Amino acid sequence: KLRKVHFDIQPIGISTHINTLKQRLEREEDAVCMIGICGLGGIGKTTIAMALYNELFPTFDDSCFLPDIRENENREELPSLQAKVMKEILRTNMTVGNVREGISLIKQRLGSKKVLLILDDIDQIAQLEAFT
Repeated sequence: KLRKVHFDIQPIGISTHINTLKQRLEREEDAVCMIGICGLGGIGKTTIAMALYNELFPTFDDSCFLPDIRENENREELPSLQAKVMKEILRTNMTVGNVREGISLIKQRLGSKKVLLILDDIDQIAQLEAFT
């Protein structure tokens, strides 16, 4: 069962940003598509990502919104975060021994599915590479 990410109120003016991002994603309907939302802290990147997720997740086979990658990586290793994504999407507990194994599992298990994966607050390329 897919789940919405909850937040209090959709801010005024956010629909313009959502529509722009949706148009970019729709151009690549059958391909892997990646979009980065960059900017200073506190300007609403996470809010835009959450709103985009809530609007798009029903059109995907599965979905996962993984918040605060940077903060969570300080507490957990990347393989643990990879396992969280697998658990959220496949609804099964998996143990991931290392990043390379996690990348392989993600490709094997999710490669044939249409999946929406939003990774919030990435600050290192290695964090992104762990999920691609």
